Amino acid sequence: MIAEDGGDEVHELIAYALLAFVGLHILAVIAMSFLTRESLVRAMFTGNKPAERHPAARDARPPASSAYFLGALVVAGTILAIIAYDNAAFQIRPIDSVEHDDR
Repeated sequence: MIAEDGGDEVHELIAYALLAFVGLHILAVIAMSFLTRESLVRAMFTGNKPAERHPAARDARPPASSAYFLGALVVAGTILAIIAYDNAAFQIRPIDSVEHDDR
């Protein structure tokens, strides 16, 4: 486990790095949309791209039923892990009770 005094800094660094990667991803989507003259955002939501620009592409198969089961299993496992870590994680409570003290 991470030492008490350094855990907050590592957590903050990881959070900022994740935010930076999200921003980089959004900028890359915008740049590629302009460069390829395709709406990548629309393709992300609909799953469709212009067929005339991608003649060799085949339609993707829909996910197998086992994929839905595996996804549900991952979500359930994550919820159980969160509850094991903090029994009151999904209960409504005042913000003062969940804030960490500044040492």
